[in-house]
Amino acid sequence: QNVPFYVKTYLGSVYNIIGNTYFKLKKYPLSEEAFLKAEAANIQYKNQRILIETQLYLTELYREKQEYESALKYAVKARLKAQELGLTKYIARGYAALAASYQALNRQDSAFYYYKLATPLTDSLNKVDKNSLIRYQNALFSENRRLQRLEQEKTISRNRIRTLSLLGTL
Repeated sequence: QNVPFYVKTYLGSVYNIIGNTYFKLKKYPLSEEAFLKAEAANIQYKNQRILIETQLYLTELYREKQEYESALKYAVKARLKAQELGLTKYIARGYAALAASYQALNRQDSAFYYYKLATPLTDSLNKVDKNSLIRYQNALFSENRRLQRLEQEKTISRNRIRTLSLLGTL
């Protein structure tokens, strides 16, 4: 109760972690309880991005429990919220969740439609991630080369000082 508001905004993330842990342990009732608490906390503290993640986790949980209509409901919620906020990564994940939910319901036309929407978005996001990784690796390589040159210069300088000291002593 005495926790500052800005800390409470992360309550949904904490419940998501707990829910995921129970999900991986196949303790689905406990997982569902944690995810529903996460959803309520995210709504209460207006943490929209984490709310989308929670809804996607609930989609996955309900698919695993073979409650396909509930899975579809949460996939729709996640996609709509992602589109409302313009979060491309979550829009792609929402489309993929919708496709998987429709496929589980044996509605192949809808599943194909959403897979078709998800694929280009996911591909473009992966391309951006790959380009960022390449830029990061290039920067890291350049920095390592610079540090090696500095180390070589230090070694040369130390050797020169040693030589001059030895000559001065002689």
